[in-house]
Amino acid sequence: MNLTEEWESLIPGANMAWDEMCFQLVKHKITKLSIWPDNKNTPLWDNTIHQQKPSLFIFPLIKYDPNFILIIPGGAFLFKSVHEAYPVAKAFREKGFNVAILNYRVRPYDNDAIAADGMRAMQCLRHFAREGGIRDPQIITVGFSAGGILTSLVNIQSSKGYLGIYDEISTEKILPDAEIMVYGAFTNTGVTDHETSVYRRLCGFSRDIPLTNASESILLKLPLELPPLFMAQTDDDDPLFILEMGKAWQERGIPFEMHLFHGGCHGGGLYDGKDGAEENIHAAHWFELCCEWINGLKKTDSD
Repeated sequence: MNLTEEWESLIPGANMAWDEMCFQLVKHKITKLSIWPDNKNTPLWDNTIHQQKPSLFIFPLIKYDPNFILIIPGGAFLFKSVHEAYPVAKAFREKGFNVAILNYRVRPYDNDAIAADGMRAMQCLRHFAREGGIRDPQIITVGFSAGGILTSLVNIQSSKGYLGIYDEISTEKILPDAEIMVYGAFTNTGVTDHETSVYRRLCGFSRDIPLTNASESILLKLPLELPPLFMAQTDDDDPLFILEMGKAWQERGIPFEMHLFHGGCHGGGLYDGKDGAEENIHAAHWFELCCEWINGLKKTDSD
C-alpha cells in the first residue's frame, strides 16, 4: 500500500468520527454557525458532493478575553482529524481562551473552495464575537497540517476581499491577527527528491522542476503584510519546512517563533496519548509554549 492509498483508507473511519464529534458538540449546546447563508451563495458549492455545509462550532463566549482561537484541523484535505479538533479546543478553553472549530470542505473540492471557507470563517467569527460583546476580537488560527496550509491559502487570497457575497459579515477583516501552525508549514521550494538529484548529476540542470516548484510555492505567493506566527513541528517532517517559513517571516520583518522537536510523528495533535494522538512528552511542550506566546502578544499589544 502506497502513501496515497494509506491516507485514503483512513477516510471512512475519519468521516464517521468527525460526524459523531459534530453531533456531540451540538448535543452539548455548542453553537453551530453556518458560514454561508445557503448553497446558492456558497462559492463553488456542488450538490453532487455529499459533505457537511461549512460551519463554525463556537464555544460559549468569555467576554473579558478578546483573543479567539480558531482551530483548523488537518487530514490531508481528505478528511478532518478529530484529535486535532475537540481535544485541542478543550485544552485552549481550559486556559481561558475563546475557542471555535472550523468545519471546512475537503476534496474533491479544490483549493479555491477550501480557501473561501477559511476566509469567510474569519469574517463570521469576528462578526459573531462583536455581536456577543467583544469589541475588538483578535482571531488566532491554530492550523494542523492541512489546516496550516489552509491558513497559508487565506494569507495568499485575503487581499481579494470580495468572496461573492455582500452582507453585514463581508465587511469584516479576513486576515487573522496571529497564526499558529503545528506541523502545518510546508514548502516545495528548494526541495529535491533523490530521483531528481540523480537526474541532475547525470543530465545537468533542468529548469522544469524548479520552475514547477516555484509556480506552486506557497512561500513565493505570500503577501508582504502577514500576522505574527508561531510554528511547531517534529523532525519527522522535513526541518526545511519550518525553516523556510520562518525565513519568509524574517524577510518581511514580522515577529515569529518556531520550535523543532526531536522525536514524535507528524499528526500527533497534543501529543498526550489521548483521543488517537501519539504520546510524546517532549513534543507535547508545544502547547504550553504556544499559550505563553499568545499571552506575550497580549503584553506587547498593551505596552
